[in-house]
Amino acid sequence: MEVGIALNIILSLWIIPTYLGKKRKIGFTWSLVACVFLTPILGVIITLLSPKLPEYKKESIRKRKELKSINNRFKEELLNYENKLDDLKDLKDKGILTQDEFNQKSAKLKADKTKKEVEQTAEYKKLKDLYDDGILTKEEFESKVQKLSTSQSGFLFRKIKEGNSRRIGVYEEYIIDNNLGEKYEHIYKAIKDNRFFIYKEGEILFFDTKSEILNFLKSKKHYKSFTYQGIDYNIADNLSEGYFLISDGNLNYGFANKDKIVTIKPKYEFADSFSNGLALVRFNRKFGFIDYSGKVVIDLMYDDASSFKNGIADVEVGGYKHTINKKGKKI
Repeated sequence: MEVGIALNIILSLWIIPTYLGKKRKIGFTWSLVACVFLTPILGVIITLLSPKLPEYKKESIRKRKELKSINNRFKEELLNYENKLDDLKDLKDKGILTQDEFNQKSAKLKADKTKKEVEQTAEYKKLKDLYDDGILTKEEFESKVQKLSTSQSGFLFRKIKEGNSRRIGVYEEYIIDNNLGEKYEHIYKAIKDNRFFIYKEGEILFFDTKSEILNFLKSKKHYKSFTYQGIDYNIADNLSEGYFLISDGNLNYGFANKDKIVTIKPKYEFADSFSNGLALVRFNRKFGFIDYSGKVVIDLMYDDASSFKNGIADVEVGGYKHTINKKGKKI
């Protein structure tokens, strides 16, 4: 209040008469007389505003304390995570936990940490407010939160809902996303035995899908390489129906027999291991099927397709989905 009174006196008895009075050519004296009558009005306005200054200061202090509390809590959670991870490593080193158990537990620990980190973000709080207000459904809220989780961990996998044909990296019942929604042209290995390989930025990355969020990877971990006729190849899958799925240095796919003799030179953008006598391949962004000799037995005409199981395969072309037999006939 004292500040308001002081500002009022300075404004009314000096600033206004000196500058405004001269500009309007009414002189300092008449301007001073006018301001004397304006003083109560200006005083009320300024005085009413002045008590809010301490409130602003209190709010600022409160926000700083809240931010400090959040930072301290985050540091405690990070330290707690690191301590638990050290405990898991110690148990593994002592032989109490197997490597697989350690991977599972550490992945869950990292997933919990990521979840807490996501819940601290401004984006999560906005989504939570929209969900609490009924603007977002539960499914929409969980889907958006998953995307936030992805930006924290890098990748996630989830089961495909029935009828979802979106191909980012689809293998059996899983779909692979990353935080940028990029489509991976070179999925190095389909999900099988809870593992898959993916080519990214010049490296083959190894992922384990035992946790919902894929949090750990080992660079350049892939199946053994071999050389045939002076060319290096990578074996990208286990032996299936007598053949290895292989890739060359440009990540083109082909096949080699059990003696590591290349029978189908790598030329496909994508390929899956032989199943029911046929292998799913892609060339020029179209899917089809080849036999053991490399002959195309079902034309490369599909926008999406799955490998054969029990004599049938799911395909999609022009937005229409159907099932075909090994002769390529719709059933």
